[in-house]
Amino acid sequence: RQAAQEVRAIIDTIPSLVAACENDGRLIYVNRRFADWYGQPCEWFPGRLLRDILPTDIARLVEPAMQRVLTGEHVTAATDRPVLRPADGVPRYFRAQFVPLMDGDTQRGFVGVALDVTDWVDTRRLLEEQEMRLREIANASSEAFCLTNLKRTELYYASPAHERIFGLSNDSLVASGLCWRDFVHPEDRPRVLEQFKGTLDRGSFVAEYRLVRRDGTTLWVHDKADLVRDDTGAVVSLASVISDITQRVEQQAELARNASRLALAQRAARLGLWELNLDTGRNYWSAEMRAMFEVDAEAVIDGEDYYH
Repeated sequence: RQAAQEVRAIIDTIPSLVAACENDGRLIYVNRRFADWYGQPCEWFPGRLLRDILPTDIARLVEPAMQRVLTGEHVTAATDRPVLRPADGVPRYFRAQFVPLMDGDTQRGFVGVALDVTDWVDTRRLLEEQEMRLREIANASSEAFCLTNLKRTELYYASPAHERIFGLSNDSLVASGLCWRDFVHPEDRPRVLEQFKGTLDRGSFVAEYRLVRRDGTTLWVHDKADLVRDDTGAVVSLASVISDITQRVEQQAELARNASRLALAQRAARLGLWELNLDTGRNYWSAEMRAMFEVDAEAVIDGEDYYH
């Protein structure tokens, strides 16, 4: 008797709802959590039929499980929509398991154990909504998002832009056996792979390089990757964002070419170029301008120097 009381005391402390029933469905015992869920004292339940106290929406779920457990099965059931908690009318989700209650080789009844999984359901729904929004952003972005192993030899996930940048569908990429380093321009590959070696120690990787697509075309990309850790802090994968910066690189190259042409033209025509910043009073003088006025190449020229 003392052992039974100790077991009941332990069962009263667990977060699950526990109820034991005879074969005819009459309650033998409920734990405190079960009683609180219904807003009644534990002593109110023994002798009552379980089906009589169950709310209608719960009864529809539990009745088939009760029939099956009486044949000796172990049965699991879960709500696919919230049910109202009898004690206060608050909607909750739960998952229940029913197991036979045996007396030697004879089944005396069954035990039902139900766990309130509302918090888990709400968290899962929130994560699914966040994942959906992130996928929408990734699908609409011109930047390629991808998730790989730490060596970038296995592709776990890639956004649509990844296919556009690499010129190969994600399925075809996986089937080909090719990986990221195979697309890096041969002239840039040693430098980029050397930078990539320290990713695990640094926690991130950033590089700009040329990428050769499968059709042979070349584009410049900005590649940034960060380590992904699990709940224990262990590194499990690499999350990367790869942007096509070809237009920017070409514009910078064109500006550099134009600046070179202008410098050549100035030297050929012996023209000096100067620019005065009205806010700071600082002057910019080209090399020809400094030579004409015999000003040292490293000298800083302010507004007063210019007027004198």
